[in-house]
Amino acid sequence: MTMQPGARRQRKEKQAGQTGKLSTGRVFTAACLLLGAIGGLAACASMQHPIHYTVTKPGKIDFADIHTLAVLDFGNPLGQPHWGAAMAQALAAVINETGAARVLSSGPTRQAFQRLRVTRSRFQEKRVIQQLGQDLNARGLLFGDITAAEIRPFIATEMVIRQQGFRQEEELAVDARGNTRVIIRSVPVYIQIKRENITRQVRVQAEARLVRTGDGAVLWQGQTELLQEYASVRENGRCLEGVCLADEELMALAFQAFGRKLLQELLPQQLVRQRYLAQAVTDDEYAELINKGNMAARSNDWNSAGIFWLRAQALHPGRPEAHANLGLLREKTGDYTQAVKDFTYAAKQLGPSWRRNLAELKKMLGL
Repeated sequence: MTMQPGARRQRKEKQAGQTGKLSTGRVFTAACLLLGAIGGLAACASMQHPIHYTVTKPGKIDFADIHTLAVLDFGNPLGQPHWGAAMAQALAAVINETGAARVLSSGPTRQAFQRLRVTRSRFQEKRVIQQLGQDLNARGLLFGDITAAEIRPFIATEMVIRQQGFRQEEELAVDARGNTRVIIRSVPVYIQIKRENITRQVRVQAEARLVRTGDGAVLWQGQTELLQEYASVRENGRCLEGVCLADEELMALAFQAFGRKLLQELLPQQLVRQRYLAQAVTDDEYAELINKGNMAARSNDWNSAGIFWLRAQALHPGRPEAHANLGLLREKTGDYTQAVKDFTYAAKQLGPSWRRNLAELKKMLGL
């Protein structure tokens, strides 16, 4: 049967439409194939935007067996009455921020210490540490001494001229006919202001020790120094900008910064990672699964992403993209041991960016 010209045209249009119906994954794969031929896999990776997620860098101490912690007032030979307590409160706040351990409130801690009636020099004795731990129901004690704490102000003074409103002045004026009239003019009023640009340099130095109350074992000890500057601007004694706290409040703020520096190696830290998902550059079922997983990950559906990538890995265990992306998932969820294995496998085939990922993860883990 001879097909009419109109029917042939409709059939061709229908076939063309079906040919043009490609999934997002296949379109991306086709583009990657083209770029791969031109510039390699790095060119394909440049087509996508990075993903970001948070990982937890482990601290040097496992707080599982000292999950309840008491922070004692620090020794303070400098004569400032509240600095020892302020240091203890600052360190407790830093630990609480991470959630690594439950820190007991300072009031009961201070009272229990006073009931024991022991000097700080006896903290070396196992019996004293055990007794204090029992009284507080604390599995660990953090204590130490402030060895230096000072504020050095540097003040640069200048006089500033500034307009402050207007005043009215009367002036006699004579017109062309000789008539006299009074003209009132607004004259700006200027005042002189004393401006002080103040830089206060704060220096804090202390040493600390973390002990387990059950056996008196020293789990960690460290010391550090903080030098930090706080700037402010005052005019005629009034604060305009910057950190305008009183010295005692400023020192408490510096103790917070000092605590973060002192305990940074001891406590877990939250780090943000920027990563690129691996793309499969073949037009097959494996690539479709990889790219479906990538789309799920970009929608923050990491569970579905993992399922797609595991299916792809089961289909072709030797291909690197599934290993690479599963490594990202495992890094994100804290399975660092397996993530290192996945990144190692991917780094052998997928180039420099995956070698950087591997090196970054190993550095975080101290490997």
